[in-house]
Amino acid sequence: MTSKSHHTHLYRSALGGFWHYLNPAAQMGIYWFLFVVVFQRQTPGLNPFLIIVTGITHYLFLNQCAIMGATSVSSREQVLLQIRLEPLLMVAVTYFELVRRLGFTLVIFALYASFMIDWTRWELLFYPLILATLLLAGGCLATISGILAVYMRDLTQIIPLVMRLGLYFSPVIYPITFIPENLVDIYLFNPIACLFTCLQWSIMDVPLPGTAHLVSMGCCILALVVATSWIYGRFAPNVTKAF
Repeated sequence: MTSKSHHTHLYRSALGGFWHYLNPAAQMGIYWFLFVVVFQRQTPGLNPFLIIVTGITHYLFLNQCAIMGATSVSSREQVLLQIRLEPLLMVAVTYFELVRRLGFTLVIFALYASFMIDWTRWELLFYPLILATLLLAGGCLATISGILAVYMRDLTQIIPLVMRLGLYFSPVIYPITFIPENLVDIYLFNPIACLFTCLQWSIMDVPLPGTAHLVSMGCCILALVVATSWIYGRFAPNVTKAF
């Protein structure tokens, strides 16, 4: 049973057992970055709990869209082989379930954060726009991973690793002010880092990313939407032949 489970987990994976070494190696590298580079810095005046709960609440949605989206089509192989359905329908089922969960989570988040947020901040007016951007990015990630994972089974291993890197190399569990000043400019060209910095800016007293960073993030989101449309149109029609 152990052997069968191991084979199923790495089925059609090009790197095979190498994933058993790559994942812990990446994890240790992340810990080095956090404790040697990031957590040596401190920022007074910011509530650590609010920082973590804000970041995790929103990043968890993005993370689940990518990871659960990767199995949204391949896990329904038998249904798609028997009934002619658009693969996007399978992705949508997973995506809207995650949106529903996010809605419940945001209610709890609002209850916790209500005692720590200054509700007179005008920056809070931008929160719906930031949330809509997050929802759009999540939908694109779910669609891309759901379609491509049918053809490239390694994605089910790669995506959790990439999303874990995104968690630690973006201001999700720490404020942007933790990043050394000489690295901030480069750091914010990461669109996820820029998006979550905007999220912190709308809720907490942290600086807004510069115009160049916001424009770069907008271009990346637009490119993600275009790439999603192209990938779906290119690969979805033949998805059942890849099972």
